[in-house]
Amino acid sequence: MESHRLLVANWKMNLRPSEEINFVKKHYDRLVNLAKQSNTQIVLCPTFLSIMSIAKNISSNSTNTYLSIGAQDCSTRAIGSFTGQISAACLAEIGCTHVIVGHSEERRAHKESNLQVAHKTIQLLIHGLTPIVCIGESASEKQTSRSKEVLSTQIKTVIDTLNKLSSARRYNLCIAYEPLYAIGSGNVPTTEHLEEIFGHIMRELRNAPSIKNITYLYGGSVNSRQLPMLKKVSKIQGYLVGNASLSFQEMEKMLTSWMVSRSNCISRAEK
Repeated sequence: MESHRLLVANWKMNLRPSEEINFVKKHYDRLVNLAKQSNTQIVLCPTFLSIMSIAKNISSNSTNTYLSIGAQDCSTRAIGSFTGQISAACLAEIGCTHVIVGHSEERRAHKESNLQVAHKTIQLLIHGLTPIVCIGESASEKQTSRSKEVLSTQIKTVIDTLNKLSSARRYNLCIAYEPLYAIGSGNVPTTEHLEEIFGHIMRELRNAPSIKNITYLYGGSVNSRQLPMLKKVSKIQGYLVGNASLSFQEMEKMLTSWMVSRSNCISRAEK
């Protein structure tokens, strides 16, 4: 059976709640149809303030299985006196299916550690949510040939923590490789670099007994212009999209591009 491609729209702090809600209302039918035709699961990640309203809009349509709602972060803690934080349990209750953790902006601005990312990941899995764990190296780390070392450390901390969970359950996980130098810069790594890096990430995750399914995403200046090159990387199963996801026209171009790719694959298979 052909698996879904995954497109995660990270709207960050670019839109007001009214704009986020209007975006979904205005483009809902077209987004769902494009997602179906391209066999793509779309996860919209708005600000916390809009999640409940958008989730209700999405869940009210029983025919929708391609469009869901995510959050941009969560707390490392389950409950308690943690002012300003939001727990995984709360996100699950209001309709989230996915949550981004470890984004480079959080690691940089709030000094988020690998262990904190691991604790957030555990909270999400305990409450039935799919973590989108972001990993990536800086330009200087790449230039000094430390990319794999940095990524291995980020991955190992999460996996070692996950393996302490009950072995009776196995979990779904998304890994989003987002090199820091690519985010918002337009400087996407070469296909050769991406094939090598994703191969390394997959080897690092090969012996993770607590994980059932892993979806591998790329993030960093993803848009319709970069997509023809990115689609050549066989190991990438989806994308974490930032600024381009604020434009419905950009999302439409990307999804339409995947529709063409899917049609070509089906035609070759039928032959």
